[in-house]
Amino acid sequence: MARRQPAPPTPAKFEQREPARDLVVAEPHSEPAESTSRRRTIGLVLFWMLLVLYVWPIDIKPGANVYAHIDQAVAVAADGTLAIDRFLGPHGNTVDWSRAPSGHYYPAKAPGAGLSAAPVAWLLYRVELGVGVDPLDHEWFRRNAVIINWLLNALVSAYAMTVLFKFTMSMGIATLPGLAGTIAVALGTAYYPYATTYYAHVPATNAIIGAASLIFVTTSTPLRDAAAGVLAGLAVVFDYPAFIGVIVLAGSLTYLRPRAVVPFSAGVGLALAVVLWYNAVVFGNPFSTAYTYQNPEFAAAGGGFLDSPHLRVLASLTVSPYRGIFVFSPVLFIGLYGCLVAMRQTATTVASSVLRQRRAISGAALTMLGLSLLLNVSYRTWWGGWTAGPRFMIPSVVLFGPLIALGAARLPRVSLALISVSILNYIAITAVAVVPSDKFTNPLRQVIYPQFIHGNFERSNVGMFFGLHGFWSLLPPIVIAMISAIVLWRLTASIDGHSLWEQFTRPDKL
Repeated sequence: MARRQPAPPTPAKFEQREPARDLVVAEPHSEPAESTSRRRTIGLVLFWMLLVLYVWPIDIKPGANVYAHIDQAVAVAADGTLAIDRFLGPHGNTVDWSRAPSGHYYPAKAPGAGLSAAPVAWLLYRVELGVGVDPLDHEWFRRNAVIINWLLNALVSAYAMTVLFKFTMSMGIATLPGLAGTIAVALGTAYYPYATTYYAHVPATNAIIGAASLIFVTTSTPLRDAAAGVLAGLAVVFDYPAFIGVIVLAGSLTYLRPRAVVPFSAGVGLALAVVLWYNAVVFGNPFSTAYTYQNPEFAAAGGGFLDSPHLRVLASLTVSPYRGIFVFSPVLFIGLYGCLVAMRQTATTVASSVLRQRRAISGAALTMLGLSLLLNVSYRTWWGGWTAGPRFMIPSVVLFGPLIALGAARLPRVSLALISVSILNYIAITAVAVVPSDKFTNPLRQVIYPQFIHGNFERSNVGMFFGLHGFWSLLPPIVIAMISAIVLWRLTASIDGHSLWEQFTRPDKL
């Protein structure tokens, strides 16, 4: 009798083999409607939590940088001029000025923050005059700066983080790691304190987030690509160095959808027309910027703002306690690891369209970080003046959000620790002082944590207006954040097959 041959393996049996350890969702486009609804709810909870955390701190002394933008907005509202001459003098609001060939003074900044604040300043100015208040009184002027920041910075930033979360989900990443990556950027980088004060860095960063959310998708249309170009160009309108983002995003489009570069470029050109118009009106030349005529105190030899780069400065911007981006935000190491994960994945475990998307965002994040470092080390004032953390690098960290999520799905224990340290660093900075003196060589150790531990906050916050002091003034947002965290936890637990907590506590069971 012939021996019975074993049956050949069926495809189903092959499917039962344990896949490569990739604790992320391979295909993001076919999920139950219930999961989609819960992710929308997660986005809403995330928005309200971050909005509370972003509006809670209040600047008693906004500083020269903030006032440069607010001065121009109020000048437009009160005098119908872009010049800030009336706000200068021996005890003026700002030293961040540029003196145009006409002899008038303007902010030594890109025009976006001042111009976008002008309508709000105009409304506040008219209302306050109507009720008998002097809008130019120092205290009212400061309060108006807070209101402008709430509306144009804090509110928009909270929404931008929900866009980043949705964008991360589009990369096929599990919900809880995706949420962890978003929160790591929102609260564990310099984005957090500068979402609470009206500098131009975060508005420019938000425009980059919007552009990236339209670019790093599997399908698109010419109109969406043009909209992405407008947003990328607006980032430059707010902050000149954001042109790096335009270059990087254009390169990403060349990799993903080469034909999309044309509508993207048209959108960029439309936005940059605002800068060219402003330069022509203010400086008499569309290609002359505020940097050309800035306060000589901040100019390099020859009147420019760039110096020769030095390795010592590079070390200071990366690993030193003075301005080291990886010291203040060690969670970015997980983002670098996430880049490695994305580059090493194959189409056997991840859908090919998602794999291409992940590799594109990895390349963009690394390139943007590298170019931003190269530019920053070349600044004459590379340390950013009075600040805690590398504020010039803020636009370069947001693209690491999805990559932190990828890394967190693989290294949950390490990620949890580094996210916690990063968030604690920036909670302390945001509560105590966003702009400690640049004389401190280790601001976290020398001023931020000592004052934080003793509840000695140089900044004010909403709680102080209700009679709360020290740590008690932080209790309401902490309670709201904890309640939000519990809600987010319960929502994500019902979506993912296994949560990040299970990976952290029982990785051997997965």
